[in-house]
Amino acid sequence: MPPTPPPASRTRGDTEGPEAVQHAQAGEAVDLPFGQDDTPEPLRDGFQALLSGVAQFADGRDPAILTEVAWSALHGLIVLSRGGRLPASGREARLTLLLDQLSATR
Repeated sequence: MPPTPPPASRTRGDTEGPEAVQHAQAGEAVDLPFGQDDTPEPLRDGFQALLSGVAQFADGRDPAILTEVAWSALHGLIVLSRGGRLPASGREARLTLLLDQLSATR
């Protein structure tokens, strides 16, 4: 049986802190290498932290790819929400759906 995903309310709290970083990344072009040999160590450390949390839900899927999908989806939700392109009223439902999909077994 796969691990139980965190409730959307906890995930919502986890996304509120990084929102400033997300906003900065979405608003400005960054010239940083991602996923390469010369990727700065803080970026690698951040990805590893995400990977350690997401990998438990991989269930035979590539944990690194699943982590990239999770990061991308959260990033998109944050950017679109901050830009007013997603209604605030659906935030909890979107996070719940995302967590359900990421933790689903094949």
